[in-house]
Amino acid sequence: MARNTTGLRKGGGRPPGAPNKATRELKAFWGEFFESETYRRNLMTRILRGKAELMEKRLKEYVYGVPKATLQLEGDQARPLVLDLVTTREQIQDALSAQDDDADDRD
Repeated sequence: MARNTTGLRKGGGRPPGAPNKATRELKAFWGEFFESETYRRNLMTRILRGKAELMEKRLKEYVYGVPKATLQLEGDQARPLVLDLVTTREQIQDALSAQDDDADDRD
């Protein structure tokens, strides 16, 4: 078998995991943009006005950590508990609305 004596990597191209030139340029541009005083002031204004809920949540997670997710189960112990973990946001909202309606009917 012939030995590679060209000094080039077999297969050519970038090594796995190496960013391309466009990626480096984009990271540099957006890094500078997000670190600018103008952007930071604008972001602070949007957060204070309630217009950047997702960013505020993300920043709180960076500062304070992600809250621990807990699940408290209550109910009739005579019946088996069935959890459907494949649900959509709409299904959860519908279930919570139905639960509120049931509570209102009992009052």
